[in-house]
Amino acid sequence: MPSVSEVSKSRRLALFNIADMTHSTAHGRLSTTLRCLVAGLVLALLRPTLASGAPEDPTRTLARPVEHLVVLVVPDLRWDDVDLARAGHLRRWLDGAAIGSVSLHGIREMPTYTDGLATASAGARALGIGPQCRGVDGLVRCAGQSATLKRNAHEHYGAVPGTVGATLSQAGVQRFVVGEANPVAFLLTASDSGVAATSDLGAVLGDPRRSVVVLEGPSFRDGASPGRTAALDDEVGVVQRALGPHDALLLVSLSYRSGPAHLGVIALSGPGVPATRLRSASTDRTGVVETADVGASIVDRMGTSVPSAMEGSPVFATGAAAPTIERVRDARALDAAAVERDRMLGPASFVLALAPVAVCVLGALVRRRPWFFVPALVAGAFPVSTYIVAHLVDTDAGQLRYWSTCAAISGLLALGGLAATRVRCGIHASVVVAATTAFVLSGDLLTGSRLQYNAVFGYSATAGGRFVGAGNYTTGFLVASVLVVLLVCARTVPGLRRQIPVIVVWCIAIGVVGAPRWGADVGGVLALVPTAALCCCLLAGVRLRPRVVLGAIAAAVVAVGVFAAVDLARPPSARTHLGRLVSGTGAHGTSKLLDMITRKANMALHSVVGSVWGWALPLLALVVWWFVRSRRTEVAASWAAHDASRAIALSTVSFVVLGSLLNDSGLAVAGAVAGVSVPLIVALVRP
Repeated sequence: MPSVSEVSKSRRLALFNIADMTHSTAHGRLSTTLRCLVAGLVLALLRPTLASGAPEDPTRTLARPVEHLVVLVVPDLRWDDVDLARAGHLRRWLDGAAIGSVSLHGIREMPTYTDGLATASAGARALGIGPQCRGVDGLVRCAGQSATLKRNAHEHYGAVPGTVGATLSQAGVQRFVVGEANPVAFLLTASDSGVAATSDLGAVLGDPRRSVVVLEGPSFRDGASPGRTAALDDEVGVVQRALGPHDALLLVSLSYRSGPAHLGVIALSGPGVPATRLRSASTDRTGVVETADVGASIVDRMGTSVPSAMEGSPVFATGAAAPTIERVRDARALDAAAVERDRMLGPASFVLALAPVAVCVLGALVRRRPWFFVPALVAGAFPVSTYIVAHLVDTDAGQLRYWSTCAAISGLLALGGLAATRVRCGIHASVVVAATTAFVLSGDLLTGSRLQYNAVFGYSATAGGRFVGAGNYTTGFLVASVLVVLLVCARTVPGLRRQIPVIVVWCIAIGVVGAPRWGADVGGVLALVPTAALCCCLLAGVRLRPRVVLGAIAAAVVAVGVFAAVDLARPPSARTHLGRLVSGTGAHGTSKLLDMITRKANMALHSVVGSVWGWALPLLALVVWWFVRSRRTEVAASWAAHDASRAIALSTVSFVVLGSLLNDSGLAVAGAVAGVSVPLIVALVRP
């Protein structure tokens, strides 16, 4: 009869460890697990519309070129300021216009009004300088135009303010600004030749020659008020009465007042524009466009080809018609969700950085494994829970509900891992959490990346830069989860043919991260392909000779080239930033590519001193060393128990180094990998 202590020990091992099974049984079950994971990923690839709904319908309504375009620029206006009950003219006009929100993110974290005008006039992110303008003989000129060009030449965004004005002038389109005293708004269509000033809007719109007229509405810098609302309503009423059947009105705000970043307002009416929502190829998101898209839209509406120097894309109406109240309500909700996401990013980054530290400290101090095993599983499940909670909790629910829901989801995932271990199905709890993370993130990327949008570690409309696909945090979480699964499931067997399941897993991961319709993460592919090659070679017993390393680097370049070719085969309006970069490089040489590399390198360097990861990663390295030192016997036993330990460790280091160097988020990639892998690997350490 076994003793009580032996029975107790066997139960603990049944709950927290599967490594005590016989080698052949464990090997068979782990191989079966890996095959099941591969089959599940393949199924997800073949049926991408089953997980969370089909991607947004990008069907666009083609708008016809117009004879006259009136651009009403309203400084610092946002949808919360629009009081439809007090603005009759504005309400009636919006009933027949397509509306959306403008992502105002620029070179500066808080772009100024002149920054917004310079960005729109260049069709790319730009900095503006306070203009010194004056009207002479019916023309408005600005002395600061040359200074603006010189300043932007050193910002590595390829922006040339005045591109809109020069393009319209070459196409024979007249440009007007209402009033010679208008100090700023005329910069939207300014050029070296100046902009004609007029005080008679009706006379300009009655002229058969094509023209673009810029007006500046009341400023909402101090917030909404009945007086400002009435002034804006009167302005819209005057313009609406003067418009002809072949004219269009574009209302836009290109800046926001002090405080947290908000979205701007954009609305467009005219021939062929239904009362729906606006979208652009730059964002690929219905209801939101970028500031650079405004300039491209002005050129496009006048029937002129958009210059290749512009990064922005023309806006277009899409979707089904909806009441104005509903569309405005959705725009306000999008703004609120983006503001809340930006507010939560700081606290969530601290949690992501400190959770692995806390797990390692517990593991070093507490001798009983359950006291650090369960918290490790919860910490490892935290990243994926942030994507789920963003679509379960309303933005106005408060931080208490957000964090409690996030903790509940993480706890449920940890309990699922414990349950899988308890029934002795051959799957470790860490594998359950890691596989769940991989499936949720890859499934979301395959179905339109809806979970990424306004998730704390995804991206928001206010932050800009990326609106679809895999962000750097997402790529880091996904790769880390794959590495943890392979750590437990993979085996070191000589010969690449015997590593087919592992190779398939990495190929699927590369496709999900890099394909233009899914992840579209170029930096992620450049880091992931060499990492996958290193992992497969180490597992297959291939020696890492220089030619193997060069082959891995060449494979990364080839993979990016394949994805670029796929992207270039799509219509120009549907291309991602990779396709636009390649086409722009072909048209303007390597200057655009070099500007992009320099810009991203500067942003990556900023992450060393300008983010939480500059101090969190050294601290984490210190506590990991302490944990390994304090539990050297258990760590050594766990290292020996997992056949792929060396291959996965080196592969993790490879991705962390390459990902931090090749992405503009810099050390955030390393932090994302550590946030998933460190807690789940600590949970693998046996007592």
